[in-house]
Amino acid sequence: MQKNTQRYEPVALPFMRNYNQLYYQNVARDYNVLQGVTHPSDLTNQIIRDINLRYVTIQNSSPSQFIGIGIAEYFYMNPKPPIKFWLAPGEIRHLGINTFGEPMQYIHMFDSKTKLHVGEPYPFRTNANDFVLRDGINKWFVQGFQRPSYAASK
Repeated sequence: MQKNTQRYEPVALPFMRNYNQLYYQNVARDYNVLQGVTHPSDLTNQIIRDINLRYVTIQNSSPSQFIGIGIAEYFYMNPKPPIKFWLAPGEIRHLGINTFGEPMQYIHMFDSKTKLHVGEPYPFRTNANDFVLRDGINKWFVQGFQRPSYAASK
């Protein structure tokens, strides 16, 4: 009788992976800088550059709370993605993110004092391009809206 000498390698489940070592194309850039303007209204008199990114906006609808935003390609809250920027009350941020056909990205929201999650991560849905962050009774949540756009890249 022969011994079974095969070795089985353990398989890492999604919550066991170290996402810092995976090489994903997690793009989230300031859209105005990519277009070379200071405000989106500056684009009314010039042709929009093809930057191969999807244009979205993130808005903080709270009248008094700052909120930290992390953008990652995973829904899991652990490991916590880095905070990319902070949104002031009423602020709107214009972003260029992964285009259609690339991995889905998620909005992670963080408290300004504790740096902990304050709501469930929300996907950048393909049928929305305007994402409004709402300060709920128990936690924050996101509503996605479709803003009319006439450019093919938006």
